[in-house]
Amino acid sequence: MYGPLSVPELELSRWKERLLPQVSVNGASVLDVVPDLAKRGGVDARELRARAHTDARALARVRVPYALGVSQLLHAGLAVAENRGERAATLLRAAVLQLEQRGGPSYAAAAQRRLGQLIGGEQGAALEAQAADALRAMGAVDIEATTRMFTFGIEVS
Repeated sequence: MYGPLSVPELELSRWKERLLPQVSVNGASVLDVVPDLAKRGGVDARELRARAHTDARALARVRVPYALGVSQLLHAGLAVAENRGERAATLLRAAVLQLEQRGGPSYAAAAQRRLGQLIGGEQGAALEAQAADALRAMGAVDIEATTRMFTFGIEVS
């Protein structure tokens, strides 16, 4: 299901910097802002969420193999920040499928791990364990830090 990091995956950081419209909050892009949105309130947070959704939609139109999966992952992070758990789970499932099919194995495994944590129970634990094993097989040492990095800081409580 998962394999070693692909060349496009290794170059994603350069790709997203060039192609993803930037939402700047103290110099941070939307990819850095998503996890902080859950901690913010008021008009500023609504505006940031709207801009982040706009940027995630723009990313889905980029012609890179797994841009849609990354876009779905960003939308899932926003859904988590907005306390929309069912929507987040739907988006994470879609992201896992897209990322598996389009060559983003690390992102797929991390998204699957967050999905498992989000849905909980036996099914969630199985998804989380399978994803953690996949990340270890790809060379990850700190599974939580790796998950956080590949899911742009999405945190599920």
